Amino acid sequence: MNRAIVTKYVGDLRASYWFIPAVMVIGAIILFLLTVWLDGRIKTEWVSNVPFLFASRPEGARAVLSTVAGSMITVASVTFSLTLLAVSHANGQFGPRLLNNFMRDQQNQFTLGTFTATFMYCILVLQTVRSAEEMPIGVDSMEGLDLFGAFVPQISISVELFMSLASVGVLVNFFHHVPESIRLSKVVSGIGRQMAGAIDEL
Repeated sequence: MNRAIVTKYVGDLRASYWFIPAVMVIGAIILFLLTVWLDGRIKTEWVSNVPFLFASRPEGARAVLSTVAGSMITVASVTFSLTLLAVSHANGQFGPRLLNNFMRDQQNQFTLGTFTATFMYCILVLQTVRSAEEMPIGVDSMEGLDLFGAFVPQISISVELFMSLASVGVLVNFFHHVPESIRLSKVVSGIGRQMAGAIDEL
């Protein structure tokens, strides 16, 4: 009986659209705490020694973070709205099992988790960017940010840029995966695998 209850809860978690995204958002919060802690320990001069990274000023950092955060939540909402529309249309032809398969698809859940985790990470890092209004006009070096109280988390911004690139890759893969998942042959083969697994288990 206990095994049946555990199996039911595991199945409910797999079918839920909140579990994997919630875990990924928690991971993004932990990553934010780690990178901001490192930014507080390491001075900003390290950025100049990395050839493919550019040091950000407070205004530029805010612009990048706010743009990426807005883009991520917009992409997540538009993508899944259009996808649910396509799945609902296919659901009328293939039956309600297709929508159930879409909800259980962990790749779809991972895609949503990637967008929401990147959005949450950008919002949290955005709160830590601090500009020093009293910084003299003639100070243009990166050392001036540390001397006059400004704080730009360069490590966190670099991680955010890598997360943005990863989100683009996940988006492209998602657009390839969804049409494949609603093909009739794919749906029928998935139903056959589920039936075979249920027969072996019962």
